[in-house]
Amino acid sequence: MNSHFKNNTFTIVPRPTNHNIISTKFMYKLKFPKTEQPIYKARFVARGFSQIPGEDYTDTFAPVPKSATIRLLFSHAAANQLYAHHFDIETVFLIPDIDTTIYTKQPTGYVDPKYPAEDYVLLIINKGLYGLKQSGYLWSTNVKAKLTSHGYKQSDADEAIFIKQDGENTTIIAVYVDNFLVLSNTIQRIDDLQAQLSESYTVKNLGPVKRFLGLNIYHPDPTGPIHLSQSTYARKVLHRFSMQNCDQ
Repeated sequence: MNSHFKNNTFTIVPRPTNHNIISTKFMYKLKFPKTEQPIYKARFVARGFSQIPGEDYTDTFAPVPKSATIRLLFSHAAANQLYAHHFDIETVFLIPDIDTTIYTKQPTGYVDPKYPAEDYVLLIINKGLYGLKQSGYLWSTNVKAKLTSHGYKQSDADEAIFIKQDGENTTIIAVYVDNFLVLSNTIQRIDDLQAQLSESYTVKNLGPVKRFLGLNIYHPDPTGPIHLSQSTYARKVLHRFSMQNCDQ
């Protein structure tokens, strides 16, 4: 909620009688539960299924990289001795401006006593909100404009890939919502990219990539061979079907 207050996402207004009111909820998630530093996340989201097409949203498409593209990039990085880093961008759907008038219910647990929920709602006045059908599209458009303004070109083969070539220096970015896979032949180019993105976003450089889109990446030499596995994903599938102790 502090992210919403910081971004001035909404304001409390009297409930309109001639506009759809989108329902909301909190989503809770535990990331990396079996590690030494699990991450507890709470997210206030709009229930997008209650949006009305043409009134609450129009465009919704947002590209993500193909799984084959990601494997190709790791192969390219290993063959060309590129550094491979992982960036995480915080609260990406709260960054781009909203593209239409959106009203939502007040979040459970944060109803202002001065503004009872039955009479007052939230007007999304500034930024997007997780769960809205157009949130992915708005973020994708925003980050594309940001990267192209710094000289990156969008790939014709995969719209989620951006490439910048300066002489012998090459930087390749795979954008999967808030996760960026960054490949470059110099650490300086990776640092430069982080500085450029930090002008508009809150960026975490997680260092050499270890996990990305369900892949475990073992990269002992920063510019050497890269080993990929999906052991974590395989274990999750086994647990889902109660087969974690199966030895056949």
